Amino acid sequence: MKKFLNLVMFVCMVLVIGSTNISYSNEVNPVGYGNHLNKNNIVKNGEWIYYIEYENDDRLYKMNIYENKPIKVTDFAIKNLNMIGHNLYFISMLENRGIYKLDVKSMQMKKIVEGNVDYLTVTDDNMYYYKETHTGKLCSNTLDGSNEKVLIEEDVIEPIIKGSYVYYISPENEGCIYKMNLKTLKSKKISEKYTRCMNINDSYIYYSNFKGMYRMDLDGNHLVKLSDDQHIKNILVGETGVYCFKDNYIMWIRNDGEVINRYDIDQYFMSLGIIDNKINILRHNSQEYSQVYHLDTRIVEDLDIEYKKIEAINYPYVVYCNDKYELMIYNIESREKIYITDEYEQAWIRDNDLFYIGNRDRICKSSLDGENITILTNQDEAYTGKIFEDGIYYIQYKDEGYKYLKYIDFSGKDKKVILDEMEYGFSDNLFLVKDDYIYYYKDKEIYRIKKDGTEKTLITKTKKNVYEMFISDDKLVYRDGHDMYGINLRDLSVKPFIYGLQKILEVDGEYAYFIKDNLYDNIDTLCRYHLRYFTIDVLAEAKEIKVAKGYNDKVVYQAGNEIYELDLKTKENKLIIKNVSNKPYIDENKIYVKIYNDKVHLLELNFIDK
Repeated sequence: MKKFLNLVMFVCMVLVIGSTNISYSNEVNPVGYGNHLNKNNIVKNGEWIYYIEYENDDRLYKMNIYENKPIKVTDFAIKNLNMIGHNLYFISMLENRGIYKLDVKSMQMKKIVEGNVDYLTVTDDNMYYYKETHTGKLCSNTLDGSNEKVLIEEDVIEPIIKGSYVYYISPENEGCIYKMNLKTLKSKKISEKYTRCMNINDSYIYYSNFKGMYRMDLDGNHLVKLSDDQHIKNILVGETGVYCFKDNYIMWIRNDGEVINRYDIDQYFMSLGIIDNKINILRHNSQEYSQVYHLDTRIVEDLDIEYKKIEAINYPYVVYCNDKYELMIYNIESREKIYITDEYEQAWIRDNDLFYIGNRDRICKSSLDGENITILTNQDEAYTGKIFEDGIYYIQYKDEGYKYLKYIDFSGKDKKVILDEMEYGFSDNLFLVKDDYIYYYKDKEIYRIKKDGTEKTLITKTKKNVYEMFISDDKLVYRDGHDMYGINLRDLSVKPFIYGLQKILEVDGEYAYFIKDNLYDNIDTLCRYHLRYFTIDVLAEAKEIKVAKGYNDKVVYQAGNEIYELDLKTKENKLIIKNVSNKPYIDENKIYVKIYNDKVHLLELNFIDK
């Protein structure tokens, strides 16, 4: 019996996951299901995390998530962290064995249970733990440790408290899963299979053995095999599926059994857990002692589409071009794919309508379910265009070397020519619309013209070619060769901003994000320029920086095939997505990105806020 227990302990000891407890009323215990399995090694209270430091003999440490400075709390080895309100409960393993309670406000610590205990789970009202005796027993106790009761007088492994039941693995009964009513203390076997480790959410029990991974309901019915993988050691339950831990990566299996993706993590992490509905990875690093990394478990979606390009997003609808160059709509919630057309150039979403340049260069309109298609323009009329607040502005070729700039409103009723006989030098992409004016670049000159085609004004002549143009608030920002300039849209004055840059990535609010010219050709320097105070911040250096987006006090950017999140307050720069195969699509507070793997998947990840 002890050999069986030690075997299970051995295969589950490498990866550690925070605490999973039954329902809590106290908001400072944001742990949630999914963290039972490996001794509850990371919990959170407000701005502080409490964790077990394996690099320092299993001592308890705490760390402010904004300061990133570890502070040692105990001088003895511990396990099984449980946070209830402002009290932290844990087990002392070697010295003065028993259960301790730590008030994290006063930092006063008290021993409340004597003895060699294991598998501590604390709820709002009681503690549950396994106590080693000559037979072994599962006990309950009040939170002050004054009223211990024996629930099961035999060895148990991985007991999980769920509502009024306890679920556990019985080594005396071939490692099968049992369910016991905490009121009547009656047990019943709900699985006939040997179990190595398990976890539970509101609807299902997930468990693994040497034949694979399985799911069944809470009564042991409706058994489904999710994976044939024989090496799954740990299971973490999220809202959209389960996370299985193997060696140096996390594998996500959706509830229907499909393996969606794997997240690589290095071998130097210390603990893993769900806090605030996110996977937290606490790492040990020689340069930075410890860090907390997050992968969102609530919002992560597998869009299950193969695509060449995302055209537009209006959640839950994703408009994209598939591998056959067909225009498609994908509904994230229903997982329905809708075919629109097999010939198109561009597509946009406005409110609940889809607009696209379709077959024979015509602008078409349809509902987001692909129905009610209306043709808005004539054949061969729209070559390329842009959508703005008031309608679609598009280019039509007239004769060789000449173009029209035209406008059509969203109903298709109001259509007009704005610029006639534009020379070939007019750029299809370098025009912007702001309030009553259109700003455009042509033949080394930037112009402004009213939307009705009147009051054409030359703003400035450029020194070289203009490559990027952005409008933010009352400024038009553009790159002329290797220099960045700004035009004040109120008085049309021109001001040089930055000399010596490779590319403007984004202009958002008061900031412009750009790549600075670098003496080292293989390294990009990402910088941020304040458009009002004219200051420059150097944000990061990396290879192949392609996109940057600021939000709150953070910046998300892509470098090569990785996406990072930079905290501008703490200067913490953390990797949040690996193996990116293309430029991500950033829409409000979400990242849509394609990942390298056997099948092409699109993952939607929320930006992570601490």
